[in-house]
Amino acid sequence: MVILYNDQQQKRRSKKIRWACIHPFPITEEQEERKHKLWAKTMIELTNKMNEVWIPPINNNRIDQNGESTSCELQNNEKYNQNDILEEENVDEDDLPELSEVPSNNTFVPVQDEHGYLLCRNGDWIIDRFKIIKQIGDGVFSKVHLVSDSKNLQRSANGENPSKRALKIVRNVQAYKDAALQEISVLQALHSFDDEEENGLGPSHLVIKLLDNFEYFDHICLLFEPYGLSVFDFLRGNDYHPYPLDQIRYIAYQLILAVNFIHEKGIVHTDLKPENILFVNTDNYEFKNRWDKPYEEMGLVKSKRSRNRRRIRVLKDASIRLIDFGSAVFEHQGHDETVTTRHYRAPEIILKNGWSFPCDIWSIGCILFELYSGCALFPKMDDIKHLATIERICGAVPKSMKRASSCGFYRNNNQLNCSQEVKEHVKEHTRKLFDYIKLKEMEHIQFFDLLENMLVIDPDLRITLKVAREHDFFEKLDNNLRLKAENGENINENGAT
Repeated sequence: MVILYNDQQQKRRSKKIRWACIHPFPITEEQEERKHKLWAKTMIELTNKMNEVWIPPINNNRIDQNGESTSCELQNNEKYNQNDILEEENVDEDDLPELSEVPSNNTFVPVQDEHGYLLCRNGDWIIDRFKIIKQIGDGVFSKVHLVSDSKNLQRSANGENPSKRALKIVRNVQAYKDAALQEISVLQALHSFDDEEENGLGPSHLVIKLLDNFEYFDHICLLFEPYGLSVFDFLRGNDYHPYPLDQIRYIAYQLILAVNFIHEKGIVHTDLKPENILFVNTDNYEFKNRWDKPYEEMGLVKSKRSRNRRRIRVLKDASIRLIDFGSAVFEHQGHDETVTTRHYRAPEIILKNGWSFPCDIWSIGCILFELYSGCALFPKMDDIKHLATIERICGAVPKSMKRASSCGFYRNNNQLNCSQEVKEHVKEHTRKLFDYIKLKEMEHIQFFDLLENMLVIDPDLRITLKVAREHDFFEKLDNNLRLKAENGENINENGAT
C-alpha cells in the first residue's frame, strides 16, 4: 500500500493531532531507533570485513498461523491487519513466474535483519534505478518504500523529473516469497489483456496494476503506482465515523465490478477486506459535521480527540483500486481449507465445506456493512461464537451444510454446540440484520436488501455479482460515476478526474 504526502500534509502530520494512518503499520520512534542501532552495528562489522564477500542471512523459518489473522491494532479490542498465511501453500509451481537476480553496481550494500526484512535508508539505490525517498508502509509481509524511478521521467514545471513509484520489498521468508510469486502470477494474468467483457463487467482499471517485478538479493520486489489511504485507514482516521451512503453506493458499485472482473478470469481473491481497497487519492477532501455514531452495543472506545471532534473528512472522489492478490487462487488450483481474514470469512469456510467464488461475495457484504456502521459485523472470535453470531444476524445454517461439515460444531439435533454463556453474549451484543437500519428510508432499505442477499448462508443461493450490479440500490448512482467505474473514463492514476 502506498501513501503520498505533500509538503503541507507533512507539516500537519508533525502536529499533535494526527488523523491519517499509514497502512499496514506506522513506524514508531522506538522502531526507528532500533533500526539505526542495527545499521550502526552492521556497518561496523562490514568495515572489519571489507575484503570478505558478504552473504545476506537467510531466515528459513516458515510461518504457520493456522488460518488465523495476526492482531496488530484492535477495533472493538479485536482488530487485525494481515492475511491468513498457512504453512503449506498449495500452489502449482508451474504457474509461478521465474525471477532472475538483478545485479547492482551501486555502493549500497544490502543488509537484512534477523526477521528477513531488507534494511534500506533514505537515499539508497536499488538496482541503480530506484532511489528510496522514504518508507511508507511496514507490515508482516513486506515493507513498502516510496521511490523515484530514474528510468521513467515525468514532465513538470521544472522540466523532467523521475516519477514516483511504490516499491514493495518482500521479506526473505519462503512462505511470503511464495505468496509474492503467486501475486505476480495473478496480476500478470489479470492484465495480460485489458479488453472489456461482453457483459460490460470487465473494467481492469479497478484492479491494481503490476508495473514491474524483480528479485534483489533474495528479496522479491514488486513495483506499483502510488495511491492514497485504504478504505479502512480513512475510516479509522475519522474515528470510525461511517461513510456517507452516497459514497458507499459508489464504492460498492466499483467493488462489485472489480471482483466480478477477477472472477471472470477464473480467480478468487479470498482476502477481501477494507485494508485491501485503496482510494486513488485521499488528498482532496472537505470537512462536514458529524451525522452519525457507532452502535452502542458494538462499543468502540472513543478517545478525547474523538469526543471533541465535531467535523469529519469526506472525500470528494471515492474512486478505488483493489489490491493484495497474495492469497488469490486460480479456480483450477487446489484450495486450502481456511482462507480469508476472520471478520470477512464465509460460513462455508468455517464449516470446511469447500469454497469458491461466493466466498468473496460474503466478504463484500461484510465490508459494506462496516462502511455503513463504522464497526465490523463479525469481530474476531472463535469458530463456535462466529457461527452463533452468523445465525443470530443472518438466520439458521441449512441442515445440508451442517451434515456436510466434519467439524463437529453441531449436535445430533442440529443445535450449535455452544455454551449458554456464549448464547447470551451473542444475543446481548448483536441484532437481526435489518434491525441495524438507521433510517427507515427507501435507500437504506434497499441497501440492507442488498446486504441480506450477499449474506445468504448457503453459497449456492447467494446473490451473484452480475445480479448485484443491477440491484435497486444503485438506481440513484450518478451516471457520470457509473461510467467512470465501468470504463475508467477521465481517470488519472495520480487521482485527478
